[in-house]
Amino acid sequence: MPDNNRKPQLSRPAQLLHELGMPSSLSGYRFLEFAITTIAEQPHLLKNLDRGLYPRIARKFDSTNGRVEKNIRCAIERTWLRGNSALIHEIFGYSVNPQQGRPSNAEFLCAVVDYLNR
Repeated sequence: MPDNNRKPQLSRPAQLLHELGMPSSLSGYRFLEFAITTIAEQPHLLKNLDRGLYPRIARKFDSTNGRVEKNIRCAIERTWLRGNSALIHEIFGYSVNPQQGRPSNAEFLCAVVDYLNR
């Protein structure tokens, strides 16, 4: 008899976002999960988020480039302030200036993709 109480298996990006403390209820979480997977397959998209990655995410989730950028930024901000500080430090170390606050969307994506590729 199958076990219906088992949780579905999370993708590696989703698992990492969860471990970072990012709430899966945020739109930015879904956008980031898709973005990380896409960048892992096509790293050149990191060079121009506004014209490459954001439009792709917006099409997939029936959104706009502006909403994609804002929701990703807000999800990163929330995680940076309330997330798993030990894992944040492990991933980002000293690569982000603490005086400037959270990393930019591009810095976050780059660091997370690099971490997953280790």
